[in-house]
Amino acid sequence: MASSQIKPSKSHRAPKNFKRPRVALIIDDMGQRPILERKFFKLGLTLNFSFLPYAPFTEKLAREAHQKGFTVMIHIPMEAENEKNSGPGTLKLFMTEKEIKDKVREMISRVPFASGANQHMGSLFSQDPLKMKWVLEVLRENHLFFIDSRTTPYTIAPFVAQSLKIPFAERGHFLDNNLQEVALEKSFENMLAKARKQGRLIVIAHPHPQTLKLLKHHRKDLIDQVTLVPVQKLVEVRP
Repeated sequence: MASSQIKPSKSHRAPKNFKRPRVALIIDDMGQRPILERKFFKLGLTLNFSFLPYAPFTEKLAREAHQKGFTVMIHIPMEAENEKNSGPGTLKLFMTEKEIKDKVREMISRVPFASGANQHMGSLFSQDPLKMKWVLEVLRENHLFFIDSRTTPYTIAPFVAQSLKIPFAERGHFLDNNLQEVALEKSFENMLAKARKQGRLIVIAHPHPQTLKLLKHHRKDLIDQVTLVPVQKLVEVRP
C-alpha cells in the first residue's frame, strides 16, 4: 500500500466545531507473531488487544501490552458453523457446563491483566443461550466485560449479557475482512462515516501487515477525526 497511491479523501477533513466520535479499536488474534504484533504497540495510538489464550506468545505479549498501558482482552475460541480455524481450546456445543466453565477459567488464567473478552469465531456457539450463559457467568465472577464480535447475525449474546447484568457492548465494524488495498481504504472511510453517524463505534481488526500499514498511513486521521478510547469506556450494563 504505497503512500503515493493513497490520497486522503475530503471526507477525512473535520469541520469546525466538530465533536469527535469515540472509537474503540480492538486488534484480535494476538499472541502469534511477536515481531509484527509489537509494531502495533509502537503506533502511538490508543488500541485494545485481544489475545488467543493458547497462542505461544500470549502471556509475554499480554504483559507487555499491559505495561504499555493498553487494554488486554481474552479472545475466546468458540465453535463456528463451518469449524474453520477455531483453534485449540475451542468451546464446543457438546461440552457440559463444568467443561465450559473450567475451560473459560483456564483461558482467563492464561491471559494476564485481561479486563474483558470477546469471541474468536463462534458463529454457531454464539447462537446457544445456555452455553453463552455459562461463559458469561464465569466472566462476571471475574469482573470481566464482554464484547460481542458478532460473527453471526443470530447471536444471542446481547440478551444473555443483559439478563446477567454484565458490562457489554457489540462490534460495529470489521476493518480488515478484505486485505486488498482498495477494500481497506473503503473500509476505513466507512468506519469514519459510521463513527460520525453513531457517535461511538467498536471496531475489530487483526495484526496483518496490511492493517499495520493502513493504520500507519491514517494515523493522523485517527488522531484528528475520532477519539480512540479503551474499549471499556464503551461498555455498559443494559437495564
